[in-house]
Amino acid sequence: MKKRTFLFIGLILLALAGGGFYLLKSRFLGGGDFPEPELAVSLTGETAGEEISQNKCDGSAGFVWCDSAQKCYKQGEEFCEDKSLTSGWPIFQNQKYGYVFKHPADCFLGPRPDYCLQKPPEERLLDCLCFLNNQDPNRIFLQTLTGPKNNLTNANFSIIHLDIKEYNPPAGTELAVWLKKNLPQLENIPDQPNLMVAGLPAVRVYTPAAGTALSQEDIFLIKGDKLFQFYLLNVDAIQNKELYYQLLATFKFSS
Repeated sequence: MKKRTFLFIGLILLALAGGGFYLLKSRFLGGGDFPEPELAVSLTGETAGEEISQNKCDGSAGFVWCDSAQKCYKQGEEFCEDKSLTSGWPIFQNQKYGYVFKHPADCFLGPRPDYCLQKPPEERLLDCLCFLNNQDPNRIFLQTLTGPKNNLTNANFSIIHLDIKEYNPPAGTELAVWLKKNLPQLENIPDQPNLMVAGLPAVRVYTPAAGTALSQEDIFLIKGDKLFQFYLLNVDAIQNKELYYQLLATFKFSS
């Protein structure tokens, strides 16, 4: 089997394995099936056809209109907040690293209560189905279940910065060059940034599912002299991807 990622991710997955999940309401979990992609909000928040033309986005070059930002975004390279989904979401702040992002309002802030694993996910209380673990500012993670109750999908979203050499490049370091040199276990690193997150160039690396291992995306950016990693599990599931991309769309550095 191909080596999927580096040692640090393996340690993080072990730490998350015993955790709880967040059962999303509304479009992420309901009585019916998740809508088809063309009927759901776009993964990057773009508006279709006539709206794009009215706002003079160059669709032929891959640009689409982002209503929340009131500007054209490059489809597949930027994230646009869909306020019909994020309205009412509270803001989480990591005071140590100075970043914020919005998360679903029902998400329980803190570690999973010990009693939560006594029932199957579809029978658990709300505080057992929803948690954003903020105990370690170096590893903030949200765990969730998405999809209809008869076909729940596991979703994990993490923001990581570690106090080790690989995550502390000198200021001004070229991101892709640093990743290839210091994280060689990560496969298919592009030569240049291929994404924008919080107004900063980022590198996105997709790893397809293989055997029992789920698909994932690892997104990296450098802020000052710190490397931040976003870990997205089971990203092939459309409802997971939409949730992840809305979390990323609201992510920014406050300082």
